Amino acid sequence: MKKVISAALLAFMIIFSNHSASFAEIAKPPEKSREELYHNMFISLLLPEIQKPIYKYYSRLITDYPSVYPYSVDVISVKRSNMHYVFLVVVEVTPVVGPHVSLGKDRLTFRIIPGHAKLLKFEHLKTDELPKKRKHILRSGNE
Repeated sequence: MKKVISAALLAFMIIFSNHSASFAEIAKPPEKSREELYHNMFISLLLPEIQKPIYKYYSRLITDYPSVYPYSVDVISVKRSNMHYVFLVVVEVTPVVGPHVSLGKDRLTFRIIPGHAKLLKFEHLKTDELPKKRKHILRSGNE
């Protein structure tokens, strides 16, 4: 299973990197393209690693469990390190609660090596105000 995940991650990185050590700005891949397939597969594999810091951050603010859906993750950039199979990946995430109520926007930077993703940096970029009917999930002191 780890070999399959590693192969998928490597395929994504090869397709979406610019084959140099500089940052590659990632645009949304064309719908129903091979690039979209690899993008979606990559995000699906990385999703558990994205969810952990999101939960940790937002659990201090709200009582509900924040969700991250694959379509709410944007790959911002990919950088290949000097080693062929080590990458820095920056994603922006819009976590939600309940019926897709946005909590804000966060940027996460990961180091990816075959079979492993490590969070290097978490940045909270924006906080969205909850609608009145969802304010009951705010922890005291966060109103």
